[in-house]
Amino acid sequence: AEQLQKGMEFLAYAQMADSAINVNKSEYLNKELDYVIKTQPLNAFLDSLRDASALNLGIAYRKNGYFLSALDLFNKQIAEEVLVGKSNQLGELHLNKGLTLILLEKYGEASVALQDALKIFFDLNNNSKISETYNLMAKNNLLKQDFGKVIEQCNESIEYAKQSNDLQNLAAAYLILSETYAANNDF
Repeated sequence: AEQLQKGMEFLAYAQMADSAINVNKSEYLNKELDYVIKTQPLNAFLDSLRDASALNLGIAYRKNGYFLSALDLFNKQIAEEVLVGKSNQLGELHLNKGLTLILLEKYGEASVALQDALKIFFDLNNNSKISETYNLMAKNNLLKQDFGKVIEQCNESIEYAKQSNDLQNLAAAYLILSETYAANNDF
């Protein structure tokens, strides 16, 4: 659609992909896009759709088991986003890269990617994403059996989740904590 200069078809494809990837977001997506359409020039809007589509494609690759393709796409997008500067999109890319590396059992590399995401989300004061990142870091360390770090990171996640009233990340942190205690026979 982009190559054929059919902007509205590009928008429709982007909406469908976003709705498929972010199931819980679909009911809000139209309002969000409506706001962006009315407040941004068309080129900026298409750039944001292009970025969101690339992120969604990487997530789709990962969810379908194409981890290396997802990783390649995340790395390419990170290189492009770094030129623009720190943004929520860059944080999301690092976060998804970290999750993909966890699934590939590359825990050291995952730690680096998640630390990069955490720095960006701190800069943006995004407590919900900070909480989510701490949860992924904790899960990564749980898989490495570095239990001390897991407990510390879960406690950080809990604090930030409470600050943003993020019940999903709060529940995830408590679940990871319970898995950690169970792994140490601390029932």
